[in-house]
Amino acid sequence: MKQRVYYYDYLRVFAIIAVILLHIAAQEWSGLTGRDTSWQIFNVFNSISRWGVSVFLMISGSLFLSRDIDIRTIYKKYITRMVVSYFLWSAIYALFAPKNTLYLGAFSTFSLKDFITSTLVGPVHLWFIPMIVGIYMCIPLIRQIVVSKKLLDYYLLLGFVFAYAVPQMVYLTKDFATGFAKDFLLSVNTLISDMNVRIVIGFVYIFVLGYFLAQTEFTKKQRQVIYILGIIGFCSTIILNAVVGWKTDAISKNYYQTFTINVLFEAVSVFVWFKYRKLENEKLNRFVSKLSEYSFGAYLIHILVMAAFRLWGFSADSFNPVLCVPALTVTTVVISFVLSFLINKIPFLNKWIV
Repeated sequence: MKQRVYYYDYLRVFAIIAVILLHIAAQEWSGLTGRDTSWQIFNVFNSISRWGVSVFLMISGSLFLSRDIDIRTIYKKYITRMVVSYFLWSAIYALFAPKNTLYLGAFSTFSLKDFITSTLVGPVHLWFIPMIVGIYMCIPLIRQIVVSKKLLDYYLLLGFVFAYAVPQMVYLTKDFATGFAKDFLLSVNTLISDMNVRIVIGFVYIFVLGYFLAQTEFTKKQRQVIYILGIIGFCSTIILNAVVGWKTDAISKNYYQTFTINVLFEAVSVFVWFKYRKLENEKLNRFVSKLSEYSFGAYLIHILVMAAFRLWGFSADSFNPVLCVPALTVTTVVISFVLSFLINKIPFLNKWIV
């Protein structure tokens, strides 16, 4: 019997907490400016939680690419479940949000046309499912990259340059460069874009990176470097968005993007840190393992929980955001996991919905 890798469970649970935190921290941005104290506080919470989506992908990549799964199994066992779950939850959300907004209105006027459209498009937070389905379809092809250490290293290098370094250069150029330097760097970006190296750009890169991080043993010195880069990543995400927001007096989102070096450093450091923890408390491990089983359901349902709070008058700015955001996050996390647990106890639904 294969031994359970507990650090994956810890990563899943903390990743869903991070995702819920960033959604709550972004809940009341409308109408704020980059110099508002509330937005600067929201920026801190949002900045420290941007790694969640990347870590989810890294976990999937490390699990799927470490074994040879035939195409039939990929479609029958994994893709089918994801597709069914997507449309069922999209239909649920469409009943409350025909206009497909992130935060739902109270039983909006029902329209069959809006319902069908919203079910197909899905609520904003379910974008992850079609994306991961697309990656699942390509797993047999992606595995050909990771079977060769040399090819894997080359792919990761190209991806870092084109998926992260180039976009980061563009963001920094637009926000801080002036005159000839700005014109020159943007011209370089146009030239690079014309190369159209799409095979190394996108979420597949993070999927492959997860496999690399899981399979690679890092020395203590290497881990220390990774953690330092992680701290730099967290701090620079906060600072860059805060500075640009203050400078432009508008909400800055450029450095929240998944494909920025600062967010990459966040995600890699969190993944490696959990990988090398000595998780020896068996009771805690079993508890976290159980929570991990309900994490996907918590992800699917947490926007409904947030919507309910909003209808009852509770949101990220109900009182001091320094206290309100963590309080609302903890409450939403607990309720979402409890609801996921209850749904998991319902026969049939537990297989297709969560």
